[in-house]
Amino acid sequence: MKNEKIVILSPTEPEIAPFRYGAADGPEIRIAGVGPYRCAVTTMAAVRDCDPQLLILAGIAGAYPGSGLSVGQTVLVASECAADAGSFVAGDFTPKFSGRYDCPWLPAGVPFRAVDSNSVGVAGTPFADRVGVQIENMEGAAFFYACLQCGVPFLELRAVSNRVGDPFPEWDVRGAVTALADSLCELLHFLNTERT
Repeated sequence: MKNEKIVILSPTEPEIAPFRYGAADGPEIRIAGVGPYRCAVTTMAAVRDCDPQLLILAGIAGAYPGSGLSVGQTVLVASECAADAGSFVAGDFTPKFSGRYDCPWLPAGVPFRAVDSNSVGVAGTPFADRVGVQIENMEGAAFFYACLQCGVPFLELRAVSNRVGDPFPEWDVRGAVTALADSLCELLHFLNTERT
């Protein structure tokens, strides 16, 4: 990826602010907005306007119990699922239209654990199938889908701010966004030096 045009998307300004202020001469950054619709539109606009050779979605996420992930840990997302797309039948949630999307561009040797993620509209939704999934966020599946439809290489980097189900006041957002900034710098350095 050396010398290729990279554009970074982040759901909110506070999530990317520590990176932005620490890497003033870094890649272009766009705020995607929270949730799938905003993220999909911003992703498509970034492809249209910037002609990137790599898009990176960078933000915070919740870790599921049993994932083995710690608050403050940063991960790369190998797959995303729109896990809250479905309906209720006799009081039970049935997933529909919730295909899993894989990232075919995960670099070998990258210094981050690769995980599987659910994208949900409500943080900690009790309806999503959590089997074999380590984290959840609100934008990833839309980002994966838009990039795959456009044929643009992409990566998703997430820093764990909380355990899924923790009340928001208990989230360590400050620690997570600091870890995200450091990890994003590390990822960009890896891509610029290790890849051809």
